[in-house]
Amino acid sequence: MKMVMIVHYSAIGSDVTEALTKIGVRTYTKLPGIHGLGTSSEPHFDTHIWPGTNDLVLTVVDEQKAGEVMKEVGELKKKFKKEGIKAFLFSVEAVV
Repeated sequence: MKMVMIVHYSAIGSDVTEALTKIGVRTYTKLPGIHGLGTSSEPHFDTHIWPGTNDLVLTVVDEQKAGEVMKEVGELKKKFKKEGIKAFLFSVEAVV
């Protein structure tokens, strides 16, 4: 099993959800309204100087599906070059 952690600008959340639905990912946890600074976008600190927030999405899927998720995020990254989206892939040792 693999965990994919996706951090993205909140404004593109529906695109992320659509991408997951398209490839059959139906289970995930979403943490909205987080703050952060990445390498491809402006800071998102929800202030008047740095408006906006990020969302974090976690999903645990099999290895093949994890590859599909990573590919979809790569496509979104091409589409949204300045907004900010990144995916991280982790191994999952156990699920209870």
